[in-house]
Amino acid sequence: MKKVLMAFCLIVAACGGSGSSDAGLEWKTVEVKRSGALTQQSDAPQCSVSIQLESCKSEKVGTAIDRLIARRLFDIDSIGLQQAADSFARQYVRLYQEEMRPFYRDDQAVKERKKWYDYRYNVKMSHTSRRSHTVSCIIDVERYEGGAHSVENQFVVNFDTRSGKQITIGQLMVEGYEGRLCTMLTDELMKKTGTKSIDELRDKGYLQGCEMTVPDNYIIGDDAITFIFNPYEIASRDKGFTEIKIEKNELWKE
Repeated sequence: MKKVLMAFCLIVAACGGSGSSDAGLEWKTVEVKRSGALTQQSDAPQCSVSIQLESCKSEKVGTAIDRLIARRLFDIDSIGLQQAADSFARQYVRLYQEEMRPFYRDDQAVKERKKWYDYRYNVKMSHTSRRSHTVSCIIDVERYEGGAHSVENQFVVNFDTRSGKQITIGQLMVEGYEGRLCTMLTDELMKKTGTKSIDELRDKGYLQGCEMTVPDNYIIGDDAITFIFNPYEIASRDKGFTEIKIEKNELWKE
C-alpha cells in the first residue's frame, strides 16, 4: 500500500478556484467508486475509494493532459484516465484488505479499535483558467487511514492549452529566482497575518521548525501567481491551507 500511496502523492494538479472558463477546452467527468470489507461480517470495517476527475476531450491536447494526470496520480499513462482511476481504486482496496486484515483479526475483540480500520480515500478534481493559454488543474485529496483525523492535501498542475505540456514555475521565472521569491512569500505572509517579524509569525503557528520554500502547488494568473501550501508545510494543522498571492514583478520572464 505504501508504494501506491507514494505514487499517488507525487501528484500535482487540480483546481477548483474562482475561475469558470474552460480555457477553450472540452471536458468530461470521470468517476470511480470502490469499496471492500475486511471480513464477511455485516459490521466489518470497510475501505471506500471515491475518485472524481475531469478528463480533457480536446484532441491531442487532451491526450497529453490526461496522460500526465494519470501518470502523476496513478503512475500509469498507457491506458485511459477512466481505466487508470479504476485500476488504482481496485488495487488500493485490495492492498487494504491484504495488509490490514491480519491486524484486524487481532484487534476485532476490542470495540474501541474498530473505527481505526474504516479507511477512505476521496479525490476530486476541477479546473480553472486565470491566464491566457493556461489551464490549472486542481486535485483535492482527503484520506483517512486510522488515527485521530483525516489528512487533506491539494495539488495543482498547470498546462499550456495549445500543447498540453505542463508549465513549471522555473519556466516563468528568471534564473536564480528561488531566494528572492521566498523573501516575497515571507513578506506577503506577514502582511496576510498582520505580523512584522519571523518570530511573530512563529508565535502564530507559521514557519515553526522550517524555512519558507517555494511550494509545488500554484495557480498561474495573468497578473499574479497564487501559491498554495498544504497543512504542515509552513503552518500547524489548525491553520489549514495557506494561500499567498504574488503579483507580477521583476522575477517574471514575461
